[in-house]
Amino acid sequence: SGNVVVAWTQDSADSVGHTEVRFRRIAATDGELGEAVLATDIVRSSAPLPRPAVSHIGRAGDFVIAWSDFGSLVARRYTSGGLPLARAAVPAASEVTESLD
Repeated sequence: SGNVVVAWTQDSADSVGHTEVRFRRIAATDGELGEAVLATDIVRSSAPLPRPAVSHIGRAGDFVIAWSDFGSLVARRYTSGGLPLARAAVPAASEVTESLD
């Protein structure tokens, strides 16, 4: 339907040393912005945190947000309405290697 999801990281307002991964849905019809949703809160390490990635899943408008947490790839699935479908999942190293080949 042309809707868009954007994701970003920002420093946590509540605690020092934490970074939040957030996302917001944008409607294609009128550009109306949804509320910013917290996907996760990460303890910041000395390594730079890569930008989170968003990918569309299927035809219903569901999506997945993926981010890195201490060198591990983490992802969480959401409905088109922005509700979580599952807890964050860390794929096994073999799954990550296979998907990159």
